[in-house]
Amino acid sequence: MDTKLIGTWSLIKESWNSFTKTWSQTTKISIWFVYIGFIEFIDLAMVKFAPWMAPTYLLIIILVGVGALWVTIRLILSVLKEEESKSQDEKADQNLAWELILPVVWIALLQTLVLFGAFLLFIIPGIYLMITLSFTQLIAVDQGIKGTKALSASHDLVKGRWFQVLWRLFFGGLALSVPLFVLMIVIYAILGYAVGPNRFLLLIASKNPDPLFSGTMTMVNSVLQAAFVPLFVILQVKLYKALQKIKA
Repeated sequence: MDTKLIGTWSLIKESWNSFTKTWSQTTKISIWFVYIGFIEFIDLAMVKFAPWMAPTYLLIIILVGVGALWVTIRLILSVLKEEESKSQDEKADQNLAWELILPVVWIALLQTLVLFGAFLLFIIPGIYLMITLSFTQLIAVDQGIKGTKALSASHDLVKGRWFQVLWRLFFGGLALSVPLFVLMIVIYAILGYAVGPNRFLLLIASKNPDPLFSGTMTMVNSVLQAAFVPLFVILQVKLYKALQKIKA
């Protein structure tokens, strides 16, 4: 049995190769981020011209959050199947993603509470647990493990290889963020040129930004999510699978 964890550079290359190879497949799922962002854009545009509709924004935010989680779970399911060379079943994955929303939310809440308590004690315990529990939601989706058992499963998976996991998640994520960062600068530069640099900076820094501007930025972020979230999901799934092979 191979007890050596995949190298950081190999993880980055394999993640990028899988990303480009499965682009058409993952984009069919991640494009939903754009649809969801468009709903928020429409609501903000309506608030711009009909301020009395402002209370509806809270409901929209909740729906957007649920929708984004559903899309993320679907991406995880798709990438897991790709890694395991299993056939894709779009309808089944859609239904399973809906079923997994509440368990994943509950696990995320438990994870947040644990991390909050750890960071209250000291920064180092918080960072330690942040890496140790980084696979909890992925485990919930992949293995159907719920609640605190998912947290324990992530702990067991990372145990003994904490620094290796930290290194690969941090530097792998940093390296794969470069194209995202470049594209973000280009888009922001175009927006800044369109509205004027000074006005653009004022709008970004404003505590009460114009709803239409907020909606536009939401759409930009949605497009970036659709384009790059699959890449980071692939990175995490590949590292998760590599750890599983070692622990098997």
